[in-house]
Amino acid sequence: MTTNEILQCNDINILFEERVTLTEKIGNHHRSVKLSKGEVDEADHKAELTTAYAVMDALNHRLGDLEEIYKQNRDEEGRIRYNFMKIAKVILTKETYDKIRNMSENSLKEMKPMFKDLRKTKASA
Repeated sequence: MTTNEILQCNDINILFEERVTLTEKIGNHHRSVKLSKGEVDEADHKAELTTAYAVMDALNHRLGDLEEIYKQNRDEEGRIRYNFMKIAKVILTKETYDKIRNMSENSLKEMKPMFKDLRKTKASA
């Protein structure tokens, strides 16, 4: 992956895979520097190692940005859920609120059949 591709990538999983690949590459460059001790190739290997570290810095910077974005999204989703439940508690009857609260603990797979029934008996506002 090029540095530009890394900086444009929005998939954190791809970037973690790239970090592993780049770490292997850096290890190989270190090995090459050790093996070419005193040879003309040593300078080339050190240059490649320096470049790999620069790419790693860019990758770590991008990962940090994406992790911050994901954290903000999780925080916002949590606030929305919290505010929704607070509003629901005030507006709905205790029975309806408790029913919704219990439903929210189920998995999506368990809830899909229930959604059809809920749509049929949907209350009009």
